[in-house]
Amino acid sequence: MSGIRGELSEKHWQALKLLGQGLPRKEVAAHMKWSYDYLGDLCAGDISKAGYTAELFKKQVMKTEETRDENTNTLIKVNALLIQELIFRVLKELEAKRKLSMDDKRLIVALCNSLNKSKAQTEVKSVAYSYVDGLTPEEMIYEYQRLTAIAENSFNNKKRFNEG
Repeated sequence: MSGIRGELSEKHWQALKLLGQGLPRKEVAAHMKWSYDYLGDLCAGDISKAGYTAELFKKQVMKTEETRDENTNTLIKVNALLIQELIFRVLKELEAKRKLSMDDKRLIVALCNSLNKSKAQTEVKSVAYSYVDGLTPEEMIYEYQRLTAIAENSFNNKKRFNEG
């Protein structure tokens, strides 16, 4: 920890870099040989528990998260455009057919459903309560992966059921 008020040490900058790369806090704390609670106090800006550098550390963490959020939003927009272009090409090919098979109709339904699901129905900022309240970023990622696996498995099971 830096002894001078208002300075971040090299170790703090290294921890910020690791957090910016998306590593979970537990891994960052272990890598830095800090306790998980200390890193949490730094990220929260708790001066009473982590010293005066905690305030600066929190500001840097917020800047890092803003940059990461901007990059993520940009990637989401670019990917959404690419997916819509791909769907457009598939639908153009289907439009050229004289008669659509049952598989073609299922494909159209699947494409329409995926388009509907890709758009947020409610703005997250306008929702007062969310089931993810209290979850850490790592827990949210785990929850997303779990729900994705459930959705993919249910789609595969439905697909097998329709084929059989």
